[in-house]
Amino acid sequence: MADSSLMPAVIAAAAGLIGSAIGIGGTLLVQLRVERQKQEYDKQKETRRKKAEKLEELVSTLYAHKDWVRAMIENIDKGIDSRERPPAAMPKLRAICSVYFPEFHSHIHEIAAFSAFEIFAAGGQFLPPEGATKEEGRKRLFEQGQKLTFFLENEIRDYAKREFQ
Repeated sequence: MADSSLMPAVIAAAAGLIGSAIGIGGTLLVQLRVERQKQEYDKQKETRRKKAEKLEELVSTLYAHKDWVRAMIENIDKGIDSRERPPAAMPKLRAICSVYFPEFHSHIHEIAAFSAFEIFAAGGQFLPPEGATKEEGRKRLFEQGQKLTFFLENEIRDYAKREFQ
């Protein structure tokens, strides 16, 4: 009979131990889940920060490219050897675009092609539209290049609003 009187105490102790184990295990699982969510949130935050930095770098490199094209055209106009030019920004533009912003690839490609045409035209290999002087033709080319750049700038601005505001 002595054994049967200890049975409720043993059952209560076992239930207490099982309950404690479940409580501790549950707490650990919750902590693990919260830590994973925090890590995922931090990773997303870091990715957004990195993309914002690269978007800013894309814009500044786009302006550097515009400056490079202007410098190339001025060098041609002045008869300066093209080997004395600053490094082109287009490879960097394409690299940033390829890795971070493939949605802008076609715009960058258009600007690259048009910039090459502008430089080619500055070298005298250019027939202006009928009824226009070479200077008027070059001015029109410049304006078309500006339109392409402004369009890309607007696309980048819209992207930034969608992604970062």
